Amino acid sequence: MPAWQTEPDAEPFRENGLSRVSVAVLVTGAALVAWGAGRYVLTQFASSPGLVAIPQPSLERLPEGVRQQLIETRAASDRVLEESGDSSALLEARAYGELGKVYAAYEFYDEASACFVNASRLQPQEYRWPYLMAYSLARNGSQQQKRTAVALFETALDLMHRDMSADPRQISSARLRLGESLRELAQRERAREQFARILELNSDHSEALLALGQMASQDGRSEEAVGYLERAIATAPSYKDATALLAAEYARLGDRDRAAELQARAESIEGRGNRIVDPVLSEMRALNRSAAALNRKARSLLRAGQTRRAITVLRQVLAIDPENATAQLNMGDLLIRAGRIDEGQALYRKVIAAGDGAELARRKLGYSLLAAGQPAEAVDEYRRVLLTSPNDARARYFAGAALSLLGRHEEALSEFEAVCAAESDHIGARVGRARMNYALGRYREARETLESDLAAGLTATPIQVTLARILAACPDEDVRDGPRALELARPLFQDQQSVVYAESLAMAYAETGEFDRAVDTQQWALERVRSAPGASRLVPHVELRGESYRQQKPCRIPWSDAERFPSFASPLSRNDEESGAEPPSE
Repeated sequence: MPAWQTEPDAEPFRENGLSRVSVAVLVTGAALVAWGAGRYVLTQFASSPGLVAIPQPSLERLPEGVRQQLIETRAASDRVLEESGDSSALLEARAYGELGKVYAAYEFYDEASACFVNASRLQPQEYRWPYLMAYSLARNGSQQQKRTAVALFETALDLMHRDMSADPRQISSARLRLGESLRELAQRERAREQFARILELNSDHSEALLALGQMASQDGRSEEAVGYLERAIATAPSYKDATALLAAEYARLGDRDRAAELQARAESIEGRGNRIVDPVLSEMRALNRSAAALNRKARSLLRAGQTRRAITVLRQVLAIDPENATAQLNMGDLLIRAGRIDEGQALYRKVIAAGDGAELARRKLGYSLLAAGQPAEAVDEYRRVLLTSPNDARARYFAGAALSLLGRHEEALSEFEAVCAAESDHIGARVGRARMNYALGRYREARETLESDLAAGLTATPIQVTLARILAACPDEDVRDGPRALELARPLFQDQQSVVYAESLAMAYAETGEFDRAVDTQQWALERVRSAPGASRLVPHVELRGESYRQQKPCRIPWSDAERFPSFASPLSRNDEESGAEPPSE
């Protein structure tokens, strides 16, 4: 039974023959006035008795473009209300509704709720108005408002089922929000019923699956939770919340390997990674033309690979707020990805000069300099970051990477060791530490630190492949161990046939005397390098190693000059897996 039917004031209205929808609207109006405690005043119009006066929100601190939008929308609504007279309740309803949507888009939920009350009274068969009012009340947060929101979500659902044109996605969204509100009111069984009904319409609804998984987890039913959550990530592989909770449930069940795999995946996902479209709320949110909302939209477009649309949105932000640091940084990222390095770096420097967002801009500038082959300048930028944030392990790691590329191995080693001490699972720093020890001739120390990392459970492929190369090709006979190198390198190449893994396996074959296999594997790597765009610089050393194996000579140089640490595939992109380098995730 919908909550509004239990309100004490509802019975007299039913006796007077009012519809279910009218009862809900009137009860909600009474609740709104009581809750508003003087902010709202019931006013009488000739055509529309009992409407709520809409207060003016404070616009003083809003950006000029947003303030102007709100003023113009309010003025347009007022004109419709003044001109409609007794002629059209529908026009008045839409005027109130559109004004409420703009207020809600900017989180003026009190003012929006008043607008939706009026729209509902003037157009009682339209589901959008009770739905949007329920959303606004639920966002305000008091228990009374959430109880009223539940009644309104139920009313909106009733209207959706009567409306043949209602989008099925909207019905699922309404049930989802109703279920969430019921959960917040501790009405768990009613909430579970709503989530289950969503799955009756769409068995792959990832947000309903997550909700049921969360409830099962809270009740201690881990196996049931895993079932829902596995279905959620099968439908939406980049659903961060579902992936992280699934990792926790596997850990609770004792499956540490699966838990670690899922936790690593969750940490690699930007944002929530999943959002099922809610048509009504999407339409409302699109009215938000603030810089913050547009920046969020631009980031979503970037994650979806829609670069041109993202640039258009960022230009809108900069038209509203020319000094907006977030937009400038996002635009800088795009320019650098497009190869317009100088323009992108100029934007980073502009943000640094302005002060707001300067530290993030310095990190981005440092990374772009590093990836563009300017390690000395990158060191300077990361040093500046570390002056104000000495515990910033990411900045310290990239300072070490830049020092490594400059051949300043002792200084780089010091940075990598500091990161290893601060972060027990930083893979790039551990690979960097081993590579710097190796470059300084400390071969045994390079091997021992990597063996210790593996023994501690850090089995990431960059650690394994670095150790395999040291074991197969180190000039110190006491450090080499061909069978152990083969044990590490063979499964890496079997799992992922890449040039880096192929060359590592060939080194191991040669060290164990299997030169025919070494030649074949190295030839495979050479063919891949020759056909890969932009890989011509790698051809000479790959050819040289292959020729050495033909002459029955094992490799004694694990990394050529073209295989420096770290290696960068392209600016602001994922690095070669072998390098262990980690790009910034701001």
